[in-house]
Amino acid sequence: MSGHSGWAFVSYSHDDKAKVAALVQDFTRRGILVWWDDLLQPGDEFAPLIRGKLADASCVVVVWSRHSVSSDYVKVEAASAYPLQQAEARGRLVPVLIDRDAEEQIPEPLRDLNYHDLTEWDGQAVAALDGVAAVVAVLVGRPTRNNEVHGPSLRDGWTIHRATSASESLRRLTGQVHTVGSALAGHEEVVADLRAALTEVHRTLGVVSESTSEFVRAGLADPLDPEPYVRFERGTLETRIEEGHGHCDLIGLHYMRSGGIRDWLRGRVTPGVLDEADETFGTLMTADGDLFQQLAVIGAALTKESRVIVNLLFAGQRDVARSRVSEGRATLAPLEESLQRSIAALQHVERDLGITPSDR
Repeated sequence: MSGHSGWAFVSYSHDDKAKVAALVQDFTRRGILVWWDDLLQPGDEFAPLIRGKLADASCVVVVWSRHSVSSDYVKVEAASAYPLQQAEARGRLVPVLIDRDAEEQIPEPLRDLNYHDLTEWDGQAVAALDGVAAVVAVLVGRPTRNNEVHGPSLRDGWTIHRATSASESLRRLTGQVHTVGSALAGHEEVVADLRAALTEVHRTLGVVSESTSEFVRAGLADPLDPEPYVRFERGTLETRIEEGHGHCDLIGLHYMRSGGIRDWLRGRVTPGVLDEADETFGTLMTADGDLFQQLAVIGAALTKESRVIVNLLFAGQRDVARSRVSEGRATLAPLEESLQRSIAALQHVERDLGITPSDR
């Protein structure tokens, strides 16, 4: 087992305690840390303690039986790892069925999840638990659930909205830069400054577009291959975006330097054109903390989403993982389309300025 200090939370009905105790004992013998309410001590405030253990657990093993399917406590505990709305399902629920006649009574949509069938387990045979124990051991060795709860997410709506808005803003600014570029035509040294400034914008749009497309392409494999998502959850896309996006200070350097774009414009264009240039480049010069950052945060969201997909695949929930991938692809579609429009607009400006890919 991994050296990670996570644990499995076991949710069950007290009517099944003897059989669940045998399950817990088996997990413990295999080196898996387990928390269940038998560990409560006299004087413990059980409600807040259980909430805390659920929040910090690496996974939740829910034992479905004819007793537990009607237990509100078990339903709530299972939903903590797989909310009934599926809006924040994180692949940390490991369902176990010990009574065949309880199968149809499992609450929806939890009923649709693959479960480990222990209906023939006599409470003693160890080999019968190999499958569920292997899944739990993997999950407790992975990053904690808190790593998936906090931070940007493809499902929060806000992350994609902000990134798409940033892409659209950069496209609009690119059009305004085109106006400035037309005024610089024929003055190669100053045009070179403008090319360099646009390169920073192109780097940001390009690296986010490439990374997003790679994430989407991974979901086209059938069957779903966990290997790319294992790489993504380690931050490969996030790091690529962080290291590859442009930097606004370089835009400011080319605009404000002595003999740069602004110096050349002053006295050669109308005050209105100069004000427009100041506003456009002023926005781009602060983009690291604004527009570029709103795009770059997609990297963290892709890392988080990949971790969820890997959790689901490791837990044997391939159908849920496939559904999650499809939803992610649909969520990212507006951003992908916006990035392509912005890149096309930028390439149009670059062509007019004589910028080739080798200039970037």
